[in-house]
Amino acid sequence: FDVYRKKTDPQCLDLLTNPEPVFLDEDTGDVLVNPPPAKYGAFQVTVRDDHGVMFKYTHPTQPPPEGEYSRRVWIGLRYDHKEGGKRVWTRLLVHVYRPPVVMTHGLWSDQSAFRKMEKDFVEVSGNYPRELVHRVDYSGLNAASFSENREEVEFGVTSVLEQAVDAGYAVGKVDLVAHSMGGILSRLYYEGGNYHRDVRRVVTCNTPHGGSQMGNWLLDEVWDPAGLLCSALEPLAGSCYEGAVCDLNVYSSGINTLLNGLGSHPSDVEVHALSTVSAGLPPLAQGAINSFMAAT
Repeated sequence: FDVYRKKTDPQCLDLLTNPEPVFLDEDTGDVLVNPPPAKYGAFQVTVRDDHGVMFKYTHPTQPPPEGEYSRRVWIGLRYDHKEGGKRVWTRLLVHVYRPPVVMTHGLWSDQSAFRKMEKDFVEVSGNYPRELVHRVDYSGLNAASFSENREEVEFGVTSVLEQAVDAGYAVGKVDLVAHSMGGILSRLYYEGGNYHRDVRRVVTCNTPHGGSQMGNWLLDEVWDPAGLLCSALEPLAGSCYEGAVCDLNVYSSGINTLLNGLGSHPSDVEVHALSTVSAGLPPLAQGAINSFMAAT
């Protein structure tokens, strides 16, 4: 924030001294003593003299109430007045929003996989403006290898940040939500060498972080030497032979070297991993379903 007044400004401004930024109670307007940074944020004053103040504002981490796009933080700027000892106030209003969300689909899928979730975020819950939500679509390469798609999440993050800035938001980090192979592509971004420190939280859904036995099974030439299952799946889902299914193999270099062998997890990225569990099934059937869900 720049509320610095140069000496060339109107002469009356020379009567205002000792500018000080403070947080104000929204209801009473009183100055808050030791306000919690998680709720209000924090100041770092860079310039302060008789003519004004410049300061950096670090945003708070507490989200808005459920069902609301934003919440308000009031910042007061108080000046001493040379004549009469009274104080003069300026107030700034900051609207705090949730971080943008980037959603990434998985193998043999497209951005429609997250259509309902986007609708829930924007229209049902009322928690997000539409410009803070983005669905990645790499459907043209949804059966291709990890290495061919590893930049898709980065492109998605860049897109939603640009979208938000164009709409007038100040934003620096996003939340990632990903299904299946989309979670692998997310990790390849924020654990890779081209990471821009712009991810706050990651939620993966049925992502095979250690590989999927379904990948091994689909390409197993012992039990299916003619590839009949992959031939049957191709018109319904997609190809087994463009790289992704091979990379999803438990013993593949895509899993053991590219994904889990080189990168390191950033300490400031919060991670949640979800997996599908169906009750009441025999263990073998349950294992097959979980492997299939992780691979698709």
